[in-house]
Amino acid sequence: LYTAGRRGIAGTVFVHKIAGAMAEKGRDLSEVKRVAEKTIENVKSMGMAISSCIVPAAGKPNFNLAEDEVEIGIGIHGEPGTHREKISTADSIVEQLVERILLNIDIEKGEEVAVMVNGLAATPF
Repeated sequence: LYTAGRRGIAGTVFVHKIAGAMAEKGRDLSEVKRVAEKTIENVKSMGMAISSCIVPAAGKPNFNLAEDEVEIGIGIHGEPGTHREKISTADSIVEQLVERILLNIDIEKGEEVAVMVNGLAATPF
């Protein structure tokens, strides 16, 4: 079930925006590619879901969750995550997601980072 490996979630937007801005400024395609690849190496993301999306081609949910479960580590195309657990508070879930990201990034105290919070089309505001 959990075999898709690492894949981006909303963090891919950083790659698109940076590469697009460079291309718009007329930068050489090889430079755009180099910077996009460096961005890919440095983007870390973590997703979670309280329900599965339905990919139109499949016509059914990619996975099913009980009412009291969340899927941690979902993929950008609705792939199942790394694991399931009982739903808890938003603070607890966010703390867990951030901890997992920080385990996989080389960052020092005081360094600047860009952060994106994305509701994966599930947040009404």
